[in-house]
Amino acid sequence: MSHLERMARNAEINRKPVTVSVGLLKMALEEIKMQRVTGDTFLTKAAIATLEDALEKAGHS
Repeated sequence: MSHLERMARNAEINRKPVTVSVGLLKMALEEIKMQRVTGDTFLTKAAIATLEDALEKAGHS
């Protein structure tokens, strides 16, 4: 499988929605925030923003 094929497959997988509990989202968010010892990276900021947005949309911010 070529690099471009792997990237296309991963992009497709990353768009697939999943369902998890609000508790799991909150625990993941807190864990990520606690692990920010050396500062935020772009991916850390994106993960935090995505989790906070999902919780807000679910009415559990």
